[in-house]
Amino acid sequence: IMDPRAIAELFPDWKERGAPLGQPVVEDRFLFLDEGSARATPEFLLPDCFKNHGNYIVSLGNVVRWMATQAEGLGVAGSRFTYAVGTLVLWSKQPGLVDDKGEILRSGKFERIALANPKLAPYGAAALETLGQMGLLQAVQPKLVQGENIAQTYQFIATENAQLGFVALSQVMVDGRLSQGSAWLVPAQLYFPIRQDAILLAKGSDVPAAVALMRFLRSERARALIRSFGYGL
Repeated sequence: IMDPRAIAELFPDWKERGAPLGQPVVEDRFLFLDEGSARATPEFLLPDCFKNHGNYIVSLGNVVRWMATQAEGLGVAGSRFTYAVGTLVLWSKQPGLVDDKGEILRSGKFERIALANPKLAPYGAAALETLGQMGLLQAVQPKLVQGENIAQTYQFIATENAQLGFVALSQVMVDGRLSQGSAWLVPAQLYFPIRQDAILLAKGSDVPAAVALMRFLRSERARALIRSFGYGL
């Protein structure tokens, strides 16, 4: 499920460009399942992140590939590359609360868990995907607290308004180590890769600073710095 607002800001004519957002959401149903029946949850009880009016059912892979073609159309051919891959982490400010296998999620021994808006924030989408892959989305849903972005989500946890939550590893790592609290590095196979790409725009191809930045991002010095902040390569 994808909120089209971000694409609309980048490409107001995204429909004319053929963006692969063809099927709008027509109805939301959130069901509690047991062995022999299903019970629908009233819509007014659902948090905003579970309401999808105005959104689209998409293949994220197709959207990413389409975005890549649009970016390449504005850039120098062959200049796009992935310089970092984001790492999702379940983090708590409290030492010892989060174990290194994420079993705290199954135990349910917490009052609130924070994640970023999955419709707008890649780390929020990754968190929701992780909970779904673990089969825990239904159990955790009543305890979810949603931040508008990953920075606000971090603040919820850092101020202990939420006991734990999903954030970027780069937010809680300093000099290659966890800055405080406890954390579980979410296995990469549980969520779609959070790739951060760079491309040299055609209008910047003759700008020395732009060319130098692209060269620096490929250097070993930059790669070491990126790794130190918890990103993959």
